[in-house]
Amino acid sequence: MSLIEIHSKDDFYNLLNGEYELLVAYFTATWCGPCKNIYPYVVNIAENNTHIKMLKIDVDECEELSSIYEIDSMPTFKFFKNKKEVNSFSGANSDKLINTIKLLLNDNSLQKENNMGNGMGNGMGNGMGNGMGNGMGKGNEMGNGMGNGMGNEMGNEMGNGMGNGMGNEMGNGMGNEMGNGMGNGMGKGNEMGNEMGNNMERNISGFSGFSEFSTF
Repeated sequence: MSLIEIHSKDDFYNLLNGEYELLVAYFTATWCGPCKNIYPYVVNIAENNTHIKMLKIDVDECEELSSIYEIDSMPTFKFFKNKKEVNSFSGANSDKLINTIKLLLNDNSLQKENNMGNGMGNGMGNGMGNGMGNGMGKGNEMGNGMGNGMGNEMGNEMGNGMGNGMGNEMGNGMGNEMGNGMGNGMGKGNEMGNEMGNNMERNISGFSGFSEFSTF
């Protein structure tokens, strides 16, 4: 997407109310020296990041709009998300411009990552809980069945005693094994979550185009 020049208040509000991930309003003037210095960075960002709307607003041409946003020095950058102003600064500071954009895009990705992490945690918890409940149910059935069978063959009193003892031992063994399996599963879940977070941080919001700034 190329840098969009604004010629009226209506032009600006039509774009502000449209679709975008981040909108940056660049207030400038033809006679402003620092504005000319940072202009190539503004163009580079606009051309290399289609999810960002970069608007160029001449304060002399758009006096009403400049008055609404109280622009008293140039260049001034104002940042908008969801039709609301979320940040602003004045001055031809290219590093601050880049870092502010990254920070605002990073907010979106962190929210998405948190939502995915919550969903993953809930899904794993439910799955492991159901599996554990089913496993314990099968353990009870096996203990009861063995106790009853041995009681019939060797006598009710001995069968009951051995059945109870073996049932307890089997229940404890199965509980330990399932607990270890559950711990291992949760450990793997943490590893997956950490890896997902690292991958998302490395690829945040598709933000690109800054490697060429060294040529300016």
